[in-house]
Amino acid sequence: MSKRPENFSAAEALALAARICEVIDDAGGVNTFARLSGSKSTGTLSQYKNGITVPSVPALIRIAAASGVTLDWLATGREPKYRRDIRAAPSVTASGKKSIAAIGSITIFHPPQEKA
Repeated sequence: MSKRPENFSAAEALALAARICEVIDDAGGVNTFARLSGSKSTGTLSQYKNGITVPSVPALIRIAAASGVTLDWLATGREPKYRRDIRAAPSVTASGKKSIAAIGSITIFHPPQEKA
């Protein structure tokens, strides 16, 4: 828990507090979220929710994990919001496999070095 860092604008702090408020309220409130997240302090969660203090990175990770949102969304507001919405990397196509195989067969020539 910390006061707003110097390089963190008031607008960013308010936006972060709004996202924290959203996940806490979606869980049923501070007391319920504290139980779900394993937090020992409902007061600290309330301070995060109300923008009084900015959570540390470990606290943000715990909040994101307990609420099912991505850490990126919680910290910045960038989508996707929920971890369940993250798409798996697309599989490699047949032509992509041929390209990878071709790259693997390239021999790199190292010219002999002159003796000093």
